[in-house]
Amino acid sequence: VNNAFASPDLPSEDITKPFWELGAAAWDPVHSVGLRSHYIASSMAVPLMQSKGDSSADGLIVHVSSWGGNGYIFNLAYSVGKGGVDRLAKDMHLELRKARLPRRVSVISMYPGVVKTEKVQNMIKTGEWDKNMMKTDPSTMESPQFAGRAVVALSKDPVKASEKSGTVQVVAELAREFGFSDISGQQPPSVRSLQFLQKNYNILPVPAPFIPADLKLPFFVMAQGPPDDIMD
Repeated sequence: VNNAFASPDLPSEDITKPFWELGAAAWDPVHSVGLRSHYIASSMAVPLMQSKGDSSADGLIVHVSSWGGNGYIFNLAYSVGKGGVDRLAKDMHLELRKARLPRRVSVISMYPGVVKTEKVQNMIKTGEWDKNMMKTDPSTMESPQFAGRAVVALSKDPVKASEKSGTVQVVAELAREFGFSDISGQQPPSVRSLQFLQKNYNILPVPAPFIPADLKLPFFVMAQGPPDDIMD
């Protein structure tokens, strides 16, 4: 599981500044750690997967990415870095299939939702999250363990993992497919679901509880980025 990431050492109010103001301070940590490390770790893992244990057992590489890979979030450097992670999964899949290695290895890029990491929880307590990032309904947020349960579900079903290899998978949508929940016992909605969008942005004349969780926007719509009124 490739999950290494380094946030730029910037005040939270500077994270959303344009690229000409952020410069290398925003670019280097995201790409040197969050992208390069995924590549290096994977390149070292594949030979180990071929040499260890039962050759009939499949290998699995999961890149923990972000919705920033699909559309603009926070800043240019962040979004390009996460887009690179998604492309790693796609092209690693192509090269692995072309090589026809003795042990099949699947590669998946995975999108958690808004995750309640220690840093995010501290920002919520201080009010920085709502002020500088995005106001988020707590019921739509995920624990770090939720993504871990998605990895476990994929590792236990190598056939489905192989079918999804080279693609982006959403943690909340995998939860509905495989039947697991977050540590709260709930299944948080997918970020692209109308239920999530209604709870956080009140974009529809229908209360969120009346919206089926499976109603989702296509990825190409999400790729357009947030509307200007949300950005402002």
